[in-house]
Amino acid sequence: MKIATRVLAALGLLFVALTIAAVVAFMTWSRPATPATTTPTTPTSPSHLAQGEYSANNLTFATPKLDTPSGTITDVHLTAGNFVNTSKGKRIDNFKADALVPFATVQNKIGNGVTITPTGDGKITTRTTFEILGRQLTLTGTGTMAADAGRLVFNPSAIGFHEGPPGLNVPEWAAGRLRFAIPVPALPENATITNITTENTGFRIHLAGSQLQLPS
Repeated sequence: MKIATRVLAALGLLFVALTIAAVVAFMTWSRPATPATTTPTTPTSPSHLAQGEYSANNLTFATPKLDTPSGTITDVHLTAGNFVNTSKGKRIDNFKADALVPFATVQNKIGNGVTITPTGDGKITTRTTFEILGRQLTLTGTGTMAADAGRLVFNPSAIGFHEGPPGLNVPEWAAGRLRFAIPVPALPENATITNITTENTGFRIHLAGSQLQLPS
C-alpha cells in the first residue's frame, strides 16, 4: 500500500468536499429573504444584474463540525468575497477557507492499520506494519506535510524500522511508499491549497480560489 499517496488523496478529497459542502450549505437560496418594512435609504441595483438576480459581498461561514461523505472535518471557516446569483448560475468570485482534518478521519480513510501521530514540532510520523523474511516489522516515516502549487507533499526526513533487527537497512521500495509529491485529486481548477500545518489533533488546511461555479 502506498501510504503517503493514500494519506494525500484522502486530504485532497476531504477538503474539496468541505469547500463545496460549506459553500452550498449557505448559498442555495433562490432569492434574498423579504426584508422587514423600514424607511428606505436610496437603494440601488448594480447595472450588471437583471431582475431576480442578486449578489452579496463578504459572506462568512463557520461551524465547529462538518460531516461530509468523505468524513468529518472540524473548526471550519470560509469567507466568500463576492457571491453572485444570475440566470447563468451561481458563482463565487473569490474565497478563502480553512479547516482541521482530524488524524482519525485520515486514518479511517487510508485503513490497513496505518497510524498518524504528531511529533510536537510541526511534523508527523506515519506507521505501518508489513512482513519481511517471515517477520512482522513496523516501518515509520517522519516528515512535514506541505503544499506546493496545487500538490500535497510528504517527504519524510527520517525513515526506519521501529524496533527492527540492528543494522537492518530500509529497502528503497519500502522507503518509496513514504515519499510522494502528487496533485490533489479533484481540486477545483481555480482553487489552490495555500498552506498545511500540523496541529495536535490533525492537519490545518488553507484553501483559496476564485471564479468557483456552484451547483444550481
